[in-house]
Amino acid sequence: MATTIDPLETLRAEYQSALTTLQNELQTLRNEISELRASQHPLHRLRQQLPEPAKFDGKPHHFRTWLPMIKAKIRVDGEAMGDPVARFYYVYGNLETTVQAMVLPQLAEAETQGV
Repeated sequence: MATTIDPLETLRAEYQSALTTLQNELQTLRNEISELRASQHPLHRLRQQLPEPAKFDGKPHHFRTWLPMIKAKIRVDGEAMGDPVARFYYVYGNLETTVQAMVLPQLAEAETQGV
C-alpha cells in the first residue's frame, strides 16, 4: 500500500521550519543589539572631552584664565553640548551665582532675541 503525502502536513512542516529559522535569526539580532548597547553607553565618546572649567567668580584675575578655558571647552565639546542656545546656557551655568545675577539683563535680552 502506497502512503500518501498529506499536503497540509507538508505545509505545516515548511511553516515550522521557516518559523524556527526566523526565531533563530531574531535571537541572533537581539544578541547583537544587546552587545552594541553594552559597548556604546549613551555617554560613550570616541574622544576625550575637556574637563569642566571652574565657575567664574567675578574676579578679574580669574577671568584671564577662565575665558580661554570656556572657549576651549565650547570649541572642543560644543557639538556634544548642542545648539548655540545650549552653549549659551552652558556658559551662563559656569558663572558663580553672584556673577549670574550681574548678567541677568544680558540673559533677559538674549532670551527675548531667541538666543
